[in-house]
Amino acid sequence: NLKVGLHMVANPRFETETDGVTAHWTMLCPLQRVEDLRCALASGYYHEHYRIEDGSLRVAVNRTLPAFVSMPPARAEG
Repeated sequence: NLKVGLHMVANPRFETETDGVTAHWTMLCPLQRVEDLRCALASGYYHEHYRIEDGSLRVAVNRTLPAFVSMPPARAEG
């Protein structure tokens, strides 16, 4: 469970296609766990495809590809 999870995206790349748009995003996400309040950092990529439906773009495919999650070790009790 996460107390904080802030998705920040950068460097969007868009490719127009006959049936819609494909987007690629780089993601960086600071995290904080509810259980012990440890903080971490996650990184990855979003690959999305939007299709044209009734003149509007609708999300057809959303894939998240994690690159890494850094989680410090739990503190020792005592």
